[in-house]
Amino acid sequence: MDWILGIASNLSKFLSLPIVIMILLMMGPSAFLSGADDNLLPLSILSIKSPELSAIESTEIQNKLGLKTGTPINLKRLDEGIRSIVEKGRVQSLMLNAIGSAKGLELVVEVELARKLRTINISEVSPEIQNEIQLTLLNIPLGKILERGSVVTLKQAIKSAYEARGYFFVEVETVVKRIPETEMVDLLVKVKQGAPTLVTRVKLSNVGKEQSNDFRRAVSLKAGSLFTRMALENAISGLNEYFVNNQYPDSKVDETNLNFNEDKTKVEIEFVLKVGKKYQFIFIGNTVFTSDIIREWITSDVLGQPDTIHFIEGLIMEKYRAVGHHFCKVSSQSQKSEGDRVQNFSFQIE
Repeated sequence: MDWILGIASNLSKFLSLPIVIMILLMMGPSAFLSGADDNLLPLSILSIKSPELSAIESTEIQNKLGLKTGTPINLKRLDEGIRSIVEKGRVQSLMLNAIGSAKGLELVVEVELARKLRTINISEVSPEIQNEIQLTLLNIPLGKILERGSVVTLKQAIKSAYEARGYFFVEVETVVKRIPETEMVDLLVKVKQGAPTLVTRVKLSNVGKEQSNDFRRAVSLKAGSLFTRMALENAISGLNEYFVNNQYPDSKVDETNLNFNEDKTKVEIEFVLKVGKKYQFIFIGNTVFTSDIIREWITSDVLGQPDTIHFIEGLIMEKYRAVGHHFCKVSSQSQKSEGDRVQNFSFQIE
């Protein structure tokens, strides 16, 4: 009997009561009953505690579950009571912790009743943040049952709003306060924003020193900058835009690593780059459009095409044919230079 009670007690810390009871029933009455009613757990209940309930609510729940001091647990009645309570939407969670001895059971019935929300009181939050989380608040209607998941969602929305502004060590505390003698609760939310996160270092990896110095000019984040997700995204976009505008079509920010200190007030940022060759273009035989005009056609979208060179060939032919040169042909040749870091392409226009 002791080992069965131990299993039930331990399981009840992690599983809801119906699951614990189901496991006990699956073990079969012969596993813990000897000549007794198959629906009864024979040890008598010594005491029952329901710390989160009023005396009236505790009595009501105990009666529903058929729990009474000095009597054994009726498993069938217990199961019926649980079904009845759940079907009526009276509880959000119900757990039964049991400590067994030779004399009987000490029961702690942990019940979280479903209660209606009266007010939401958010303190120490700026009006800007309040406006940003307004949509989340609308999904937690007053006068309706306060769902546990809604509270979690609200906490996450507030944290995300602060993190977007550089506060990564924000603490959001929520308290559900019962209104005596009613089924209503107030939701109290208190925020400690802490210190903002500052950038201590920006590193460009997987690239030589000379190129690193060139690329660094495109990085908007510097040591001492306020770190925000938007600032990080802008820095990545700035680097990728630099690659395209300076004819590095095969280059990009491949990975971003963030190294925070313990309290998240400082961060080192590492941009791991994938750097391909730089392209330089020469146009030969061009008599209709100047080289500068043709270079204007080679936009970031063009350089971003999978087969950039053949795409440029087709683009030049299309522009020439549009002004009457219907038999225009374009071919290209490539040549490496500067230690294979630069790829020269010459386009022969006929």
